[in-house]
Amino acid sequence: MNPVDELNLVIGFLHKISFSKIICDAGFGVYQNTELKRTFGNDKVYVMQHSDVGSASNKDVLKYNPKLQAGGYVSDRTKIMTIIMKCIEHRYVQLFDYDSFSEFQDDFLSIQTEYNERTNKIKYVHSKPDDCFHSLLYAYTAALLATGKQFPII
Repeated sequence: MNPVDELNLVIGFLHKISFSKIICDAGFGVYQNTELKRTFGNDKVYVMQHSDVGSASNKDVLKYNPKLQAGGYVSDRTKIMTIIMKCIEHRYVQLFDYDSFSEFQDDFLSIQTEYNERTNKIKYVHSKPDDCFHSLLYAYTAALLATGKQFPII
């Protein structure tokens, strides 16, 4: 599907549901993100940019940056992905039944950790697309922002 048709499909869907916040990937789809912000407003549509260099403070997972595509968040990629993984592990996030979810399992199962001895840090890598995992990450983040809740400390 071409990007314009895909965007129109998303906008049509969003007009049918009630939402208070949307988180979009800042790294891909600047045109799409701009159109979503134009259509629904900067107070509902935010972008998120992942960083591995302590983008948020040591205790924060997200940091708001008003200059990031007219308002968005910078996340510590490893921290936020670890939180989502732990939320799944501890069943804070409920996934669909296996039959409904099976086509997306590789998006989760292809994610692995890689340890860097020089920096003494881990990072997440993937061998196949991990789009479904990041969709969950963005949806969970939007839900927390919309309700004023914090990421769980796990």
